[in-house]
Amino acid sequence: MDSAITKEIKLTRMEAVKIICENPSTFGSAQQSIQIIEEEPVGFEDDANRIIQLLTIGRKELDIISVVGMAGLGKTTLARKVFKHQSVVLHFDVRVWCTISQTYDVRELLFDIFKQVERVKFDMDMDSSDIADMLRKSLKSKRYLIVLDDIWEDLAWDDLRLSFPDDRYGSRIILTTRLKQVAMQVKRYSEPYCLRFLTLAESWKLLQKKVFQKKACPPEFWDLGLQVAEYCKGLPLVIILIGGIIAMSEKIVSKWSEIANSLKTRVGAIETKSDEAVELSYRYLPNHLKPCLLYLGRFPEDYEIRASQLILFWLGEGFAQCSDERRLEEVVEGYLMDLISSSLLMVSKTASNGKVKYCKVHDKVREFCLNKAEEEKFMQVVGSHNQYRPSACGEQRLCIYADSKLRKNLDEIDMSINDYLTSNSKSLRSLLVTNDKTFGLYHNPICVFSLVRHLRLLRVLDLMNFHVEYSWYEVLRSLHFLRYLAVCCREFEFYWVVHLSHLETLLVNTVSGVRAPSTIWKMTKLRHVSVGVHFPMRITNIGEPKLENLRTFNGIYYEVGDGTERLLERFPNLQELSLVPQCRSKICSLNLQVLTELQSLFLSLLFVKTKFVQFSFPSSLKKLALYMAHVSRGATSTIAKLPILEKLKFDKCTFDKNEWDVTESEFQALKVLRVQSADTFRKWHASESSFPVLEILVLKSCSRLKKIPCSFGDVQTLKSIDVIFSNASVEASAFKIKEDLEANTGCDNLVLYGCRYFHRREEEEEGEETEVESENEAIEEEKDEEVEKEEEREAQSKEAKEREIEREAQSKEAKEREIEREAQSKEAKERAKVSERRKEDTLFLFIFLFSFHIISRSQLYLCQ
Repeated sequence: MDSAITKEIKLTRMEAVKIICENPSTFGSAQQSIQIIEEEPVGFEDDANRIIQLLTIGRKELDIISVVGMAGLGKTTLARKVFKHQSVVLHFDVRVWCTISQTYDVRELLFDIFKQVERVKFDMDMDSSDIADMLRKSLKSKRYLIVLDDIWEDLAWDDLRLSFPDDRYGSRIILTTRLKQVAMQVKRYSEPYCLRFLTLAESWKLLQKKVFQKKACPPEFWDLGLQVAEYCKGLPLVIILIGGIIAMSEKIVSKWSEIANSLKTRVGAIETKSDEAVELSYRYLPNHLKPCLLYLGRFPEDYEIRASQLILFWLGEGFAQCSDERRLEEVVEGYLMDLISSSLLMVSKTASNGKVKYCKVHDKVREFCLNKAEEEKFMQVVGSHNQYRPSACGEQRLCIYADSKLRKNLDEIDMSINDYLTSNSKSLRSLLVTNDKTFGLYHNPICVFSLVRHLRLLRVLDLMNFHVEYSWYEVLRSLHFLRYLAVCCREFEFYWVVHLSHLETLLVNTVSGVRAPSTIWKMTKLRHVSVGVHFPMRITNIGEPKLENLRTFNGIYYEVGDGTERLLERFPNLQELSLVPQCRSKICSLNLQVLTELQSLFLSLLFVKTKFVQFSFPSSLKKLALYMAHVSRGATSTIAKLPILEKLKFDKCTFDKNEWDVTESEFQALKVLRVQSADTFRKWHASESSFPVLEILVLKSCSRLKKIPCSFGDVQTLKSIDVIFSNASVEASAFKIKEDLEANTGCDNLVLYGCRYFHRREEEEEGEETEVESENEAIEEEKDEEVEKEEEREAQSKEAKEREIEREAQSKEAKEREIEREAQSKEAKERAKVSERRKEDTLFLFIFLFSFHIISRSQLYLCQ
């Protein structure tokens, strides 16, 4: 045994020397940049291949493959590696990942699984039996793969198994558990797969990978590194945690020696190695990171934490140590990356630009955070470890898990929480409510609002999972130090919070809209605002102060006009914006170039009543989402010219003549393109240079699209195509692109998602003629062409009728003008006649009076 280990060590050293000789420049600065990349697990190659064979080869009946091993051995890592493997992706029609955990709710689990199967929203008020029935029907006649991660008891399987039909399509279920008896209880055909410990050579390789990433380990660290690897006893979790400590420290021999000596003093059993590693990692953390880590205990077990949300929480808590307010988000994001680098925080999902989108905490790390937070009076969590009654110990933070068990004991719990708030009113800084990850809003909440007003030093108030009553705002009157406020309510008025001069984050989920926000200009410390619905921003009081600290503003609703640009100038440092303009003109001009710092834009044209929209975007834009917009050639050209645009999404958008022609456009930096719910989208034309660096293409509910342009076969950066609820011909074109890319590059790197029907047909009819399908496709194409021609004829007929109606209207208008002119002429003649008569009457009267005068004078003369 000893000779075998010695041989492995020698081979590892020889390989390292070879790398050093070939790459002499790989050593330099002790600092390293943190890159979130998909790392290949160490030591799981053979295990992954065996499990892939169990999944894709063998009996047609439904089978369960159980992966068994102690905490930290890598069960979830192995299952995730297999789940994402290309051969597995193509083999199954449906793939679902579901985490069970120690405490679970059957309805939550069924809801989570069904969402992933159907990828649609549905009524959350249904009970578990209805969801189970819908899930079973949805999985019928499909080859599916379900991963049930971290099962603690066979009862969880009993609660779910009836929802998984066995139609003899070769469906599989992967189950990970720490307990072999659970694996034996759920066994069907395959024996449980017991995961082994890593060898010393594999442990050393993983440690080097964690510490130096793609660089080689300098020779002076070999002996100490092997000592550390040996201490870890083949447990991957322990290796990466210790590797995280080393990666965060200086790359000097004395530091490695200090860490190795610390490990030697810990001689506990192998079952305690993970706990010891977590504790040691915490001890070596910089002081400013320790509260950030302990704060993670507020989230439930296996909870996916949104990174942007976590950053807002840390900002509200005042964890950022930075005097420059312009860099607060940047500093806190650095804290997040440091915790990831230390392996105390795991990345679960990344965005297209490589940034962390969601993260998770390992069970062992979370358990440590809960215990340490309570020990240091940092935070108390109600609802974890079946602890539903807080103790009055003077903690600074109270977190409530609004789970199903807590809700069943509300009456008893209300009193204990109220007592806690009363006795801790002077020490409490944060009141947090964390909801179940799939449950809806928490109605009829714990009655804490009457006491919240007495928590005068409160900085963070998170009630987003409560649906509060109308009078909730009264509790805010005395909370002058509040920095973070998240609430769900029926109505909201800004004057309720305008006195909160320290408020930085305001998140409101309301159903009836937000009224008259003119007072917002006085809240100069605001950094992040989201109102959940359209924001009626009136363009008034332009002389008010600018919100220079504002970084994100989601929900601005305004009417396009002359004052739009002056309004937007009041957000000079805005980086993320959700905009809902209203326009009734025939031509609508949306000029957003004044927002020179804007990086992300969601633009809804729901209330724009014209197709003629002129877009002007800032060159800083990296992410653009258009909703219910008409994408003309001009709009396409404008968007394509954005120099650093990386992500583009069209949702319910239309195109000129139902075609999107980008042959003359080049999206030079675009990495992600998503087109969804485009019901009229029929044809797509693109050239080889249209999307030169595209990595991800998603087409969802494009029911009339015929195919993806073949030019994508020349885009060598393309990593995945996801086709959801679209034609089989689109799936076929995706496979053709995959073949072309493989022929052009010699690599089979393109992953296809959602192409279920075409793959099944290819698998079942391999080597056979497909004349019937070709004929059907031809017939379908003819039908489609006929439909297009008929629609075109109808459109032409409609257009001709509209022109005829317009001509008739013009003719009618001309006749009316002619009649009006005749009437005016007749009226003029009448006026002339009247005038002539008046002249005649006047002349007659004059003659009469003159004659009378002459006669009178004559008579007078005769009398004389």
